[in-house]
Amino acid sequence: MSGEIGTGITIAFATTTTFTPRILGVIFSGVSRPVIPDHDMSSTHMDKIPGKVEDWGSVDIEYLQDQQDIEGSGGVPITVDPESVTFSWPLLAGHSTPATLIGSGFVSSFNFPAPFEDRQLGTFTLTWAGKPVHTAGAI
Repeated sequence: MSGEIGTGITIAFATTTTFTPRILGVIFSGVSRPVIPDHDMSSTHMDKIPGKVEDWGSVDIEYLQDQQDIEGSGGVPITVDPESVTFSWPLLAGHSTPATLIGSGFVSSFNFPAPFEDRQLGTFTLTWAGKPVHTAGAI
């Protein structure tokens, strides 16, 4: 089976905003955990052990910027506490539900350059407050 294309991914914030960006691209940073040095001054090489705490990372989203995206309740929710955030993938042929990624998260940064005579593209980073849950689409 070949990989799917990313066309059609959407994001929805639980309750605090009507912000529904027209997404151009999504980059999921992945999961990481600490690497802890496990050697002393007599060591001749660097041993390492894995840390126990996982960091669920963040998601960078590029979207078509609109004036309403930076004003009022329809804007990027930069001042909002962590809330439920849902990413949905397009419904695949033969499936009854789409794949989703749902977790508690918050917008930790955003920017919106306004180039002369060009599309206005914004970017924002959603940081996971805990482990998101992925659910595969159902047949």
